[in-house]
Amino acid sequence: MKRIIPEILTKKILHLFFENKKKTFNLKQIKFFIGNVLDIKLLKPILYEFVKYGYISNAGNDKFRLSKSFKFLKGKINKRALIDLETGIEFKPRRSELKGLFEGELVYYYINKREQIRVLTFYNREQIKLVGKVINEGKYQYVKIPKKDYRVFIDDRKNYENEIVVVKIKDWLYEDPYGEVVKSLGDENENETQIHAILEEFSLPYVFPKEVLKEA
Repeated sequence: MKRIIPEILTKKILHLFFENKKKTFNLKQIKFFIGNVLDIKLLKPILYEFVKYGYISNAGNDKFRLSKSFKFLKGKINKRALIDLETGIEFKPRRSELKGLFEGELVYYYINKREQIRVLTFYNREQIKLVGKVINEGKYQYVKIPKKDYRVFIDDRKNYENEIVVVKIKDWLYEDPYGEVVKSLGDENENETQIHAILEEFSLPYVFPKEVLKEA
């Protein structure tokens, strides 16, 4: 059975409100957004806990929206640190605050009364692309990302075993995220594949402009 990670679930729920700051949602809509993984009886107390902390407000009749009075900040995840986008100040959140987040991820956060960093949720996740090797394990395929403690599962009929691929994230709710292959770079044993993997990882161009080649 897939295990729901509370820290990841929290970020998933709050993402709905932060991406739709002026909208109001009822319990059924929120339940549908998180993939119907929780019964409304379990979801409801979580939402009222968010109300207690001031993240969201109760609009009546179990309808919720992002709190207008809540002051949040924007940051970027960088090597297990959080960099404030406005000031450039670097913070060191607890490891639990970074669960469900990727390197380079843009996030909403705040600093509580104990001066602790609380990461609320992410935004612009569609910009996150990862590079790794596809492992075929029975009826499942996943992308093994170097030096990371998670795997990106892919739901694709095509067999990508032992290929290096570029994958974008579709969702993350359980221990491991789900993604979609956007590009295959080829077999892992080919030198050209390894070069392309490095270029993709650091968002470098495969072909340089003519002006750059002339100066080289």
